[in-house]
Amino acid sequence: MQPISAANVPAPTMLGIEYSENPKDLPKIHAHDEIVPNNLINRSKMFTNRYINAWTTYPIKGLTGNKNANFYEFLTMGMVPYTIGSAMLIALFNAATPFFHPTAAKNASRLGIKMGLGVLFYGLAKHFSKKLVDYPVKWGTGVDINLPYIKAVHELPEPGNNDPVRLEWHHSQESIEFPRSSDLFPNYKSGPEHVNARYDKINRNLGYEGKLPDSDQLVKPGIRDIVTKTKTVTYLTQYLWAALGVMLAAQEPWEKLVNTHTTTPWIGGSFRGTCSNIGKKIKGIFPEGISLFVKTLGESAKSLYNGGPSQALFGKVSGPLGKAMIFGTVAATALGAAHVIMSARKKDVPASTKSKIDKNQEYMVN
Repeated sequence: MQPISAANVPAPTMLGIEYSENPKDLPKIHAHDEIVPNNLINRSKMFTNRYINAWTTYPIKGLTGNKNANFYEFLTMGMVPYTIGSAMLIALFNAATPFFHPTAAKNASRLGIKMGLGVLFYGLAKHFSKKLVDYPVKWGTGVDINLPYIKAVHELPEPGNNDPVRLEWHHSQESIEFPRSSDLFPNYKSGPEHVNARYDKINRNLGYEGKLPDSDQLVKPGIRDIVTKTKTVTYLTQYLWAALGVMLAAQEPWEKLVNTHTTTPWIGGSFRGTCSNIGKKIKGIFPEGISLFVKTLGESAKSLYNGGPSQALFGKVSGPLGKAMIFGTVAATALGAAHVIMSARKKDVPASTKSKIDKNQEYMVN
């Protein structure tokens, strides 16, 4: 009887993978999960991978009942209704403007653009404000709650699937109950240093002195506390920043921007006219449009702080309310980050973690 081996497995498939005599033709298998640096390139890759798959791959897998669909894909698809809802709100505020009387259309355009900017500023402020807490906590404690890693998902074999491994982008601390830690930092990456070199560094940031025995066991509960408190602070403060973004979009200077760049309509009388008008609009965005946008943003911030014209929306109250909102939001963010850092600081090593063996003494084992 001829022994079974890869060489005599009949084509075309072996465990659902197309077989080839040439190893170069076999699919490249990412065998294990891997930490990647938390930099702009990897963050961009993570966002692009999630966003594109949320619109294309994941819905098809879910609707067709694919056996490899999972909860991660379901959660990732939350980007879709968020994007559609934002676009619908912006369109709702501006879609009816062309059908109004010219005078009413002008006023509706001013308000509609400001409402659309409010939706945009809400999302941007809510997203980027988290960095105002995450980065100080990382610098103060050494714990990066947004450290990304690539997860290798080994899928079940199915017809037409020649790639048995699919890659997902995750954060190592995205689960508070089950964080990924030691298994993502294999010993060979520590080099000649202590196997717990990473945890030793975090412990030093938290105030522990010296090289500790079982430093990973000492610091892991502290990391869980840091992650929990950091997420709580970001959840609270990001809505303050989002509200501040909406208030910023409601200021009077944005009306000047609308008046300056609404002389050329987006939609023309014909296809050729429409393309020409859109081209003129896009041409005006760079660099003049960006410069004007930044200038208007600064003027709106001043208007929010000092108060706008009395005839403007919330003009009389925008000054005191704006100051209270700005200082309150900044203070809540700073105090929240400081609380996370200071509460994580320790002074003494717990007795349970101290070694009871004196290395200067000799011991006899009976």
